[in-house]
Amino acid sequence: MAQSLITSSEKAALESVMDDVHETFAREITVFKESSRVVIITNPNFNPLYDTGGGTTQSIINTPVSKTFKARIQYQNDIDKQYWDEAGIDTQFKIERVKGRVRLKIRAEDYAWIQDGKRFDFDGKRFVLDSSFKGHGLFDNNFYTLFLKPDI
Repeated sequence: MAQSLITSSEKAALESVMDDVHETFAREITVFKESSRVVIITNPNFNPLYDTGGGTTQSIINTPVSKTFKARIQYQNDIDKQYWDEAGIDTQFKIERVKGRVRLKIRAEDYAWIQDGKRFDFDGKRFVLDSSFKGHGLFDNNFYTLFLKPDI
């Protein structure tokens, strides 16, 4: 049976170093989910399922749902340096990248909340999700990477 060359204490030490790197370079981002809707009906005879019971006097209150996380942020502003295409040559690859695209690295424990995020705010700018989440780490999926594009 194969045996690991790295002991579990060494693995823990290496993962601790990666956590320190994340804490050193991470900045705060605010993630917004779909707003919480509260419908207030003032007519006690009104049935919203069947639209019966007289006139409707209702008001809808949208409450923003947001939370702040720490993430490593990398702006990808070098849109002219596309490695998959040489200048002036028409290729089969028709890959388009959005100018102002951003890569985020988040902790695995934040993934459950962030995966449903609709809007991401940081550095005074607003972004939306532009990719799926990719898990990575030294030995386990301790971090997730995602790409964002500017919200126009």
